[in-house]
Amino acid sequence: MTERRDPLTTGRSPPAAAYSITNNGRAPTTAGNLKAVGLPCPSLAPDAARTESRLNAAAHFFRDYVTRVQAILSAMDPAPVGELVDALLAVRAHGGTVWTCGNGGSASTAEHFASDLVGTLRLSANPFRAICLSSNIAAFSAAANDYGYENAFSRQLDGRITSHDLLVAISASGNSPNVLSAVEYARRAGARVAGLTGFDGGLLRERADIAIHVPSEHGEYGPCEDLHMVVKHGVTMYLDRLLSGGDDPRLARIEPAA
Repeated sequence: MTERRDPLTTGRSPPAAAYSITNNGRAPTTAGNLKAVGLPCPSLAPDAARTESRLNAAAHFFRDYVTRVQAILSAMDPAPVGELVDALLAVRAHGGTVWTCGNGGSASTAEHFASDLVGTLRLSANPFRAICLSSNIAAFSAAANDYGYENAFSRQLDGRITSHDLLVAISASGNSPNVLSAVEYARRAGARVAGLTGFDGGLLRERADIAIHVPSEHGEYGPCEDLHMVVKHGVTMYLDRLLSGGDDPRLARIEPAA
C-alpha cells in the first residue's frame, strides 16, 4: 500500500485547486483564509495556492459583476433606444448636428459617441455632424472659468445649436448642473434632447424628450456607465448596418425650403 505523504512534512505543495476561499468571496490576505478540501489545512499555505486563491476570488467577483450587469440590462426598456435612432436619422436628414456632453466617465462616453458617428460609420455621402462638448478643453475650460462650471456646456451651445439638432446628454445621476443647463438651453433653441441616465434618473430623465434609463442602484456607476456604452455601440452599429445598404425612407436628405 502506498504511504500517503503529508505535504507539511514532505515539503510538497498540494495542487492549487485543492484550496477554497473562506473569506466571504474576498481575496485572502493570510494563510488562515485557505481551507484545504480533503487535505490537511497548512499553517502556511504555499505561494502557488495563495496566488490561485486570489485569482479565484477575482474571477468569482467578475462573474457576479457580469451577472449584475446582465440583470440590469434585462430590466431596461429598449423602446427609447429606437427613438434615439429615429432622432439621429432625422438630424442627419435635415443636415443638423448631434451634440453630446457628460462629466467624468460620461464625458468619455459622450466623446466616443460623437467619434463613432463621425468617423466609424461607413457613409460615402451625407455623413453625420457630431460635436462633443466635453472634448474641446480650451472651450470647455474657458466657459467654465468665465461663466461658471455649470455653464461649461451651455455656453458652447450659445448661437450654435438649432431646432434641427439633437443634444445627447449623459449623466448617471441625472442631476449634473452643467448637463441640465445644456438641456435647458437646447430645449429653448427648439432642439430635441436624449438623456442617458442611471440610478433614479434624476431631473434629466424628466426633462429629456428621449429618456434611456439604466435602472442601477444609487452610486452603482460601473454597471451604469458600462450599459451607456452598450447603448452607444448598439445604436452606432445599427446605424452602420442600416446606412451601409438599408432601404429606409428616413435615410433621404430633406432639403431646406428655398
